[in-house]
Amino acid sequence: MELRHLRYFIAVAEHLHFGRAAKELNISQPPLSQQIAQLEEEIGAQLFYRTNRSVRLTPAGEHLFREAKAIMGNLERATTQTRKIHTGEAGKLAVGYTGMLSSGIIRILRSFKDKHSDVELILHRMSSAMQNEALAERRIDIGFLCPPIDGETLGFFHLYDYPFVVALPSSHPLAADTSPIRLSELKGEPFIMPPRGEEAGYFDQIIALCNRAGISPDIRQEAEGVTTILSLVAAGIGISIVSTAAAETQREEIFYREIKGADDAIGLYLAWNRQDASPLAERFVQAAKVFIPNQDK
Repeated sequence: MELRHLRYFIAVAEHLHFGRAAKELNISQPPLSQQIAQLEEEIGAQLFYRTNRSVRLTPAGEHLFREAKAIMGNLERATTQTRKIHTGEAGKLAVGYTGMLSSGIIRILRSFKDKHSDVELILHRMSSAMQNEALAERRIDIGFLCPPIDGETLGFFHLYDYPFVVALPSSHPLAADTSPIRLSELKGEPFIMPPRGEEAGYFDQIIALCNRAGISPDIRQEAEGVTTILSLVAAGIGISIVSTAAAETQREEIFYREIKGADDAIGLYLAWNRQDASPLAERFVQAAKVFIPNQDK
């Protein structure tokens, strides 16, 4: 049995007339009748009651009509979806992000999803170091990450800069003041930091920021992920320096203070495997470029 047999059968079943079905199929009536007879022989069942005046489906024909319509409908959907995947209009897109889903990242994801309803976004929270590896190994398609970035394998561009703020337990004496804080006031405070191997750029910037202020952070606790870091700050384990993207998470147990005299910021970049990017990943990259601040249009 071939797909054309089902198409011929469906046409006759819909019209209940061999002549009209043949005209729709752009073939002559005798070959159509022969194809239907071959189909009946192959299946081993009569599909139509035929008289000189009428054609109607047998019970077996009614069943095959329902099944054949479903098969052809599924085939049409499959071919349409396959075509969309090939052109990057549909499919699954694995997206990594560091820290947490900031409002900036969410804007990009929402805009793309609104315009590509057939795309399934699969989100993975992972460190910048892990994203570099996952992108190179094609375990994720897109990464929102901080430097350093493997420029040999990955394509990337800058999206946002997030200034640093100090995250304090609300019960901390320094949380009583709402004015920008001098980092020298944090001397001797227990710092909570990410492991340098996971977020080298973020870690090094904070160390450099503190060193310029004349202090060396007393790192008492390392924690993977800014969500965990903020939970430890909320529990009173220590303090931390985080980005304003992380500070979008407002909790009663945490108080954020701007840093006096510092304009340092951590850059967020979008990266992809430029050597082996899928059509969908390439489409996402182009869509995300709209969100680059101050780009020439």
